[in-house]
Amino acid sequence: LLYNVDFDALNEAYYTNSIKAGKPIWSRIYTWYDPTGFIPPYITASAGYPLYDKNQKLLAVLASDVHLLKLSEFLRNSNPSRTGQIFIMERSGALIANSGKEKPYRIRNKTIERLNAIESPDSVVQSAAKQLQQKFKNFQTLGEIRNLQFDLQGERHYIQVAPWKDAYGLDWLVIVAVPAREFTAQIDANTRDTILLCLAALGVATLIGYLTSNWIT
Repeated sequence: LLYNVDFDALNEAYYTNSIKAGKPIWSRIYTWYDPTGFIPPYITASAGYPLYDKNQKLLAVLASDVHLLKLSEFLRNSNPSRTGQIFIMERSGALIANSGKEKPYRIRNKTIERLNAIESPDSVVQSAAKQLQQKFKNFQTLGEIRNLQFDLQGERHYIQVAPWKDAYGLDWLVIVAVPAREFTAQIDANTRDTILLCLAALGVATLIGYLTSNWIT
């Protein structure tokens, strides 16, 4: 015998929430602590699916966890912006995942503490969340896609916030914040090329005019 584990699955959120709802649902986001101590704690969203027989007697509950650091990794790999950010938060403002390198939580005394988006160590996430909070006051009122702009350290950023819901109780907000220079970089490059070509054409025309005038003289 290597170790004993005192673990009661029937009191876990994914089980109790599913039984209470009596249908497939997402549980609240919670911290998972491995009872063996071999796996570091992490935050997760769990999908629960209660199974009943033909007499509606409970047989079992199926559950699948979404590791939220894996969700952050997915956002990081999916982010087309070099300096912008994608992040997901709950209606309460609590951060779920983000595409940056910073974790959406902090650890104190070996205990995970979730962060609100306005507390994120990432300046883009923090500023975008503060702008949304100032604009809408209550994230519960966001029912459709909204587009905003804000300045961060003297640079214009564009924000899009979109509700993300499903039939099983998921109700998150997905926010994309991208600096304006990523939209205008190609335009600026084309403008520079045009100016250089105009200067080159002017130089060639001036040279030909000078040579022609000398020839006529």
